[in-house]
Amino acid sequence: MWYWTGIAGNAPGMDSTVTEAVGPSGEANAAARAARAEANAAARAVWDEAGVRDAVAAFRLKLREGFSVSTPEQVLHLVEQLGFCHAFTPEPPDCPFSVAAVPGLFELLPTDDEDTRWDWAWTWKDSFLESGHVYYGKLIHRKPTYVSSRMLSPFYAMTGNLGDADDCANALDEARAGGFACTVYEHIAASGPTSTIELGRHFAVTRATLDRALTELQTAMLLVPAGTRPEGPRKYTYVWDIFPRRFPAAVAAASSLGRSQATEEVILRYLQLAGATSEHHICRALPIPAFLITNALKKLQSRGLVAQCQSPTAPRRR
Repeated sequence: MWYWTGIAGNAPGMDSTVTEAVGPSGEANAAARAARAEANAAARAVWDEAGVRDAVAAFRLKLREGFSVSTPEQVLHLVEQLGFCHAFTPEPPDCPFSVAAVPGLFELLPTDDEDTRWDWAWTWKDSFLESGHVYYGKLIHRKPTYVSSRMLSPFYAMTGNLGDADDCANALDEARAGGFACTVYEHIAASGPTSTIELGRHFAVTRATLDRALTELQTAMLLVPAGTRPEGPRKYTYVWDIFPRRFPAAVAAASSLGRSQATEEVILRYLQLAGATSEHHICRALPIPAFLITNALKKLQSRGLVAQCQSPTAPRRR
């Protein structure tokens, strides 16, 4: 089990807040760095106790209590503060914790009515697709995800993409995208923004086959939904474009980041949101080779930003 060493100073009842800890300030200041060793020791004491499960759940709940979202402007603020979150429902909880590691928008809406949640979140998502103010696509756990402008370049660099013509071939080599997905990518790269309906007509494949290819291209950050287009009464289809055309500034900024550095930034942010989780869960969440995650965790550990502990053991039988 890996945990963020700053969690000890952000447990419930402490003066500092989680929203400050995971805000956009970047690297900790000198005072925070000086206190990291003490926080690390306190955290280890927590992890040695049977109450680790409750401690992490309380940490995650406290994070969520800092936000209430009921307008598209508040959604944008939320994404910028967190760095990334799920656009609808949260990801599956990571055992043994009952609260999901990465927040989902539905957890933060001031209503329990399911229809209202979908109506609000779906409408906001469509408006963001048109404006391009925030990244949206299937990414973490292959679920619809928002990523802030600040974190978009690290995510993109983490995939190994460079904005080059052979990015899809590299994704194919790493098994992050299949052969048909690369054919779809090449078609859109050459033809320009293309709707799902147009892709279905061009390739004459089943909708399931096309949807699988589109998901692979999204998680590889090769393709993005760039808007919607009406398709008959009360129906619409997504319009797709390649990532470099949609977010050229993010591609340019990513060029100064190495893949290893970018992976460290993303994983640190993930653990700052989760408090703690297993390496296995991170590997399932992020669409990159497992060895990159292992190496990033070790480098973050050497910098004192994350630490490793044993998972809580089951109670002894009497």
